[in-house]
Amino acid sequence: NPDLEEEKVVHYEVSYANMLTSNFDVKTNLFVSEYEDAIQSVYIGGLSQNQNIGDFRHKGVELELNSYFDKFSSGLNYTYIDIEDKNDSEYKKTGVPKQAFFAYAKYDIIKDLAVYANIKHELDTYLSYSNNTYDKSDFTTVNTKLMYTYKDVSFEAGVKNLLDENYYYSFGY
Repeated sequence: NPDLEEEKVVHYEVSYANMLTSNFDVKTNLFVSEYEDAIQSVYIGGLSQNQNIGDFRHKGVELELNSYFDKFSSGLNYTYIDIEDKNDSEYKKTGVPKQAFFAYAKYDIIKDLAVYANIKHELDTYLSYSNNTYDKSDFTTVNTKLMYTYKDVSFEAGVKNLLDENYYYSFGY
């Protein structure tokens, strides 16, 4: 697209982090992102082209709680993002979930060998296809892996989408 302008984003964030105890910490972030000339795929005659679709404001909050013990660590994270179309254009910003939940756990079996698992749940994400915008269904994925560290090299083997959830980030992917 020879008419494509560069996308510009200014991001403002206020964060707070605190160790609640020697085993627990809490973090929170409030943020605003100002998008100018946002770039998104637009379908023209069955083909996809990147185009500038307008100016948007993302406002949100992120909350996080983590725990740390001798052989075990875990964490919970929640993110909320509100997207405002500053030009009242015909486009909806796609690919950004309105809400996301994330949790993980890691257990050190022995020195340099650990097992890790996480679960992610996303809600209210818009997708576009052939100039139609869709509110995709919510989805949850579970991932696991075994991690081994030898000197400064890490080896990992795992399974993504362990429960075989049928989901997509965009049509065809």
